[in-house]
Amino acid sequence: MKHQFGALLVAGVLLLSSECFASSPNFHEVPVEVIKQKLFPVLDALERDAAAQAALSGSPAIGQLIKQRATATNRVATRCDIDANCLNSSFRFAPADRAVILDGLGKLYRQSPGVKSLGDHLVCEDSAFPIYKSLGCERAFLQAVDDELTGVNNVIDIFGDGKGSTRGATDVAEYDVEAPAYRQTLNTLAMNAIEVSPSASLFQQGVLYACYLLIANRFDFVDQFPALDTVDNANAVLALTHTVWADYKYSAILVPGLGPEIAGVPLSAGGRARLRIAVKRYLEGQAPVIIVSGGFVHPPHTQFNEAVEMKRALIADFGIPSDAILIEPLARRTTTNLRNVARLLVRYRVSLDKPVLVTTDIAQSLSITNGQIGDRCLKTLGYVPFQNVKQLSPVETSLQLIPESLQFDPRDPLDP
Repeated sequence: MKHQFGALLVAGVLLLSSECFASSPNFHEVPVEVIKQKLFPVLDALERDAAAQAALSGSPAIGQLIKQRATATNRVATRCDIDANCLNSSFRFAPADRAVILDGLGKLYRQSPGVKSLGDHLVCEDSAFPIYKSLGCERAFLQAVDDELTGVNNVIDIFGDGKGSTRGATDVAEYDVEAPAYRQTLNTLAMNAIEVSPSASLFQQGVLYACYLLIANRFDFVDQFPALDTVDNANAVLALTHTVWADYKYSAILVPGLGPEIAGVPLSAGGRARLRIAVKRYLEGQAPVIIVSGGFVHPPHTQFNEAVEMKRALIADFGIPSDAILIEPLARRTTTNLRNVARLLVRYRVSLDKPVLVTTDIAQSLSITNGQIGDRCLKTLGYVPFQNVKQLSPVETSLQLIPESLQFDPRDPLDP
């Protein structure tokens, strides 16, 4: 799937960057390139594709919007100073702008073979949009664009304006957004976006500003595991190819992370307690692999990743071999623990037909079985990524993950 990047892609971006610096004035920053392509792949592709750019510039309505956005960003240097509202609004996609973009892109999709071909390739032919495919290719393409515009705006809202995230209380700016020093940083980030993308741009400057905000606040998670498939999970992925699935009741044992609230503590007592049940079920032969899931969550801006620390404990303290452990190091809440594990299983060619065993604590297990997590999934994801839930004990739940979990969701750029 194009939204997942391994070591080869990062190496390719590094090579591309060095070539561009050597032969042209184009500026490339590897983390930004990775974030753009993972969080905002459709907007990024529309900016990179020459035929799409020509079509966008040639559209009367969109061409006018490009000029208006250029005027708005130009005022950063002359009018905004450290006025956060002025800076952020210069890069945000306002409702009126989004209406022009979606209406114009819809017309271009129907009129321009190049735009239609690109849109179909990015969305309709990609496995990352199973839910949108039922809308038809044009509507799926436009909905994907709108989702990414929402994602850009959400980053600016949280890290530029300091607004609370609707997804989680830990999703907050690292700095006091009202402090003059941070507002000065916002001004410099805005100037960065204009400097790197000085020409009239429909998407690029807003996307760059969002990426710089994520990096500035250490929320650039998607760039932190470039070798997930080829290094971190390589041994277990290879072992899974030789698995006799008829020997197992469950496809995997999932342990959702529980980050410590205490700074400097790598693994909480509760997280370790969840592991013990998983180890016992693994040794009983109930599943061929343990999947530990969780990102950098508690306390905010922690240096410890839940999945990584749980894997270390499984190997060092319980003697579980690395080829029986998969890490899912990005999920930041229970809803995406479940969704992301489905994605991981599909990526590693494990069928979703078998149920997954979730070993956790009494509170989280109850929230899964009583429908609370399902309700949260509907509210934040738009669907429930699991079905056929069975509570096996106060701390164990069986459930079946579903293919809709592959749906890419840039509206939540901290946990897409």
